[in-house]
Amino acid sequence: MPSNHYLLDTHCLIWFQENNPKIPFQVMEIIQKPENIIYFSQISLFEISIKQSLGKLIHFDITIEDIYHQAIVDGFTFLPIENSSIFNYGSIPLLNEHRNPFDRLLISSAIQKEATLLSADEKFKLYTNILKLLWYQFNSKHENPLYHSLSHDAKLLFISQKPNFNRLRKLRHSTIKRC
Repeated sequence: MPSNHYLLDTHCLIWFQENNPKIPFQVMEIIQKPENIIYFSQISLFEISIKQSLGKLIHFDITIEDIYHQAIVDGFTFLPIENSSIFNYGSIPLLNEHRNPFDRLLISSAIQKEATLLSADEKFKLYTNILKLLWYQFNSKHENPLYHSLSHDAKLLFISQKPNFNRLRKLRHSTIKRC
């Protein structure tokens, strides 16, 4: 299992491109370390595009093309939506507390790539039995990081370093209906 593969959550990609101090120093070190593979997902580009067209990212007016090209210049690896992530999507538990399809597809992609998800979204901690997650929690726990200005005073938590992939495989096989 690659220990140096990371997938940026959508807000982390935005914050990195803005050079936003909301990303803790420890996470910036991980992102900027040359030997680490940092993925940015087609899912995030799609999510940003939708949120921009809905007027939910007023402060972030960079085009999707510019985001993509800058991420490549920054040394990130583009992660297209892969069939394996789509096939695995149905195996991700659908929780009442978290039904965001973009996040669930990012979870599926991170699992398929065996990558650690970098996110400030506390909803991801609900999946630490199947997801390798590096999560940092802000002091204001009810704020959505995409829409609000948060304190950059954060603490770094390694929630899950060894996800239970066998559990996910069992979930996947139990959800497949046989004809």
